[in-house]
Amino acid sequence: MAISLSKDSADIKKELAEVLNGPADSIELTPMRTSQTKESYKIIFNDEPLFVKRYFQGPNRTTDRLDQEWAYLTFLKENGISNVPSPISYCPEKGIGVYSYIEGKAPKPSDFQASLLDEALSFHLAVNVHRQDISTEGLTNSLDAAFSINDHMERVELRISRLQFIIGNSQIEKKCKNLVESTLEPLWADIRDHLQVAALLLGTPSNISLSPIDYCLSPADFGFHNCMIDCSGKLFFVDFEYAGWDDPARMIGDFFHHPSYPLPYRYHKRFMERALSIYRNPDWHIERCAILEPVHMIKWCCILLNPFLPIEATGQNLHIAKENQGQLKADHLLKAEQLLEHTREKLSELT
Repeated sequence: MAISLSKDSADIKKELAEVLNGPADSIELTPMRTSQTKESYKIIFNDEPLFVKRYFQGPNRTTDRLDQEWAYLTFLKENGISNVPSPISYCPEKGIGVYSYIEGKAPKPSDFQASLLDEALSFHLAVNVHRQDISTEGLTNSLDAAFSINDHMERVELRISRLQFIIGNSQIEKKCKNLVESTLEPLWADIRDHLQVAALLLGTPSNISLSPIDYCLSPADFGFHNCMIDCSGKLFFVDFEYAGWDDPARMIGDFFHHPSYPLPYRYHKRFMERALSIYRNPDWHIERCAILEPVHMIKWCCILLNPFLPIEATGQNLHIAKENQGQLKADHLLKAEQLLEHTREKLSELT
């Protein structure tokens, strides 16, 4: 299906020519994706394939995501991290970022091998070797970062409060409402009660934030859903719009429980232990990560239920054709039910 652009392709090429300091007629442009906030293209410029993100300009629009990604990729390049897109050119005034183009395919869950997990872990460790370097000074917190147990809980409380706005009276929507009221909310209450006790046993009050020395540098949407494998089999990590300083417990929780690419849980302990081995008190981090895991699992349950909410409640437009919305809701509801059961099992292990 043809992608509808926000303006004429000739005008887009003219903007790109100014950013790349070259003639517009030398640019071949292929639209790739469009959303509420940006468009992306593959272009050929001086016989070189490049990837472009162009963020829409206007009142109440910012270039935060562009700035965040550019700063993070520049930091990675300065520190020799090569399995990511290279930053090529950047124009915040036009909302444009240009990067090297990664030719390859996204790995499917059915393609998963333990070697991929090792590559992801190696990437995380290679980045975080530099977390105390002076080159990190321009980096900011990742989107929705939280550094205390209370902060993590408040993020989830907000998502749960939105679920009261579930709309519709079809069977699938009634089933969703029942899941929230009879399963998700009671389970969340149990998690909150357990966290208050577990935090005291950990020796860290739930309102106390991590020390910055215990932060990690994270893509913030870290996982194989944001990867490409090139023709040589090399794994590349892409999409750093939300990247920055984060809580390592959140990074690990999101990495393993992202619904787009859930990972075999038997690898969780090994990944967690190795990812946290770089800190001054890894055993404390491992315990803290374990007690926060159900929080992140509930968070993803809430995110899975976003298709049941009006756009006003989430600020998102899912761009799903009406005839496909029923199937999307059914798929997401099933995933939420499964994840809630896994969350219940995890809480039982902890208590």
